[in-house]
Amino acid sequence: MKKVTLSIAVLFLSSHAYGSSCPNAPLTTYLNGGNFYSCTENGGNLTISFNHDILPSYVGLNLLSSNNSAANPSSINVLALGPGLEFDSSAFSENSLVLSSQAELVHFLLNAGPNAITQTTFSLNNVFTDVGSLGLGTGLAVGQELLCVGGTFTSLPTGLVTSVANGILGSGAFGCNGTALIGTAAASSGPLNAITSVLGLPNITGLGDTAIIQLSPVNQSVVDVIKIQALVSVLGGTASDTGFGNTYTLSAGTATPEPGSFVLMLAAGLLLTGNRFMARSLGKFATKVRR
Repeated sequence: MKKVTLSIAVLFLSSHAYGSSCPNAPLTTYLNGGNFYSCTENGGNLTISFNHDILPSYVGLNLLSSNNSAANPSSINVLALGPGLEFDSSAFSENSLVLSSQAELVHFLLNAGPNAITQTTFSLNNVFTDVGSLGLGTGLAVGQELLCVGGTFTSLPTGLVTSVANGILGSGAFGCNGTALIGTAAASSGPLNAITSVLGLPNITGLGDTAIIQLSPVNQSVVDVIKIQALVSVLGGTASDTGFGNTYTLSAGTATPEPGSFVLMLAAGLLLTGNRFMARSLGKFATKVRR
């Protein structure tokens, strides 16, 4: 515990020493060639840090994608929402006669200093799904946010998996040494049974394009964030959006030093764990479709 506390303290000092206002810029600016990068929002009250530990701050995957450059960080633009970050791209779209998909994962640390982060609002922006001209396809868009409240993650999810649909992740999920929470937004068109059974998703029917996680009454100043977006097209279906991102709510005053109990409100959610690879799951589904 002493080692974690010290690392967070050092990070806080260094980020405030080197951080300037978060710019509207390509994601490559924030990734900084794999080097540490930080900036501030909300008048300097919130510091956002990329490459703050050994975990990568971005991972992208195209699987038989109709937009082969979709997951390229140079194709993604970051919009500073103050406070919050939005990740936008005109290439966030999938449409295929058989199967295509893309996925993006972004990882960064929030530090509100003496203030508290009380709520996050995660959204898929202008999300659209369709069954295609023949009416036989499936389009699926899923956005997920994991929070390690009062600590940091030590590993990243490797895919979409089955588990509880809403709530608090299990103790130590992805190495979180705080309290791990999750929120999920989703939209879909067409039959989902084949996709959900192969990808290991819970029933996501009826989920909306926004997920809200309230941290009150035990608020924290340090929150490690993982965001994931996945777009899947099957048999002519379409899945697209213009971006995914968050806004954050801050309150003045000292945050609670250790997490206890949480009042959690999720507009929609499904749990992520790291026991299945997305590429492997989608690959199996592609084989099924071809047969």
